Amino acid sequence: MNIETQNRIINNPNDLKFLRENSLWYKYLNRNKYYIKQFEEEMKSIYKLKTEDKVNKFAQSVDMISKVIDILN
Repeated sequence: MNIETQNRIINNPNDLKFLRENSLWYKYLNRNKYYIKQFEEEMKSIYKLKTEDKVNKFAQSVDMISKVIDILN
């Protein structure tokens, strides 16, 4: 694995955790540094870090707060 890819993974704790849990990615990242995009996409989908996941989480929080307010009124 080249130095740029190693530094990128080491500086992001989620990437490092995902790589340790899914060691298959070592093989792909060692062969070609351009697999880092697919690696990050899969990590974000597994850990629910995509934008739509964050929006859904926020919407659920707002919905829960509105239900609590309705119950209190």
